[in-house]
Amino acid sequence: MIGSSFRRSEGARVVEWDGKALKYSEATCFGATLPLQPARTVKAAAPSAQQWERFWRTMDELNVWKWSASYRSSKRFVALKSWSLQLQHGGKKVQTSGSH
Repeated sequence: MIGSSFRRSEGARVVEWDGKALKYSEATCFGATLPLQPARTVKAAAPSAQQWERFWRTMDELNVWKWSASYRSSKRFVALKSWSLQLQHGGKKVQTSGSH
């Protein structure tokens, strides 16, 4: 799963594999309070075997399997943006997140 969240007024965006297709969803907030509105699928795609091969090769080239568990900005900002990444492929997996 690949996700990002923004200021509460902007909501969150998520890309995840459901076993059949990649689904890009968005969820938004009501003003400055939680909870988020239910996520709605904006787009869905079913990558070909060749596209998956290229994706996993790129993940290997980026060495995502050795990324740290957490990346945080040392500077304080009023509106932090955060992201997360969870991948598993073969015997490899990574779960990482960050904010800036």
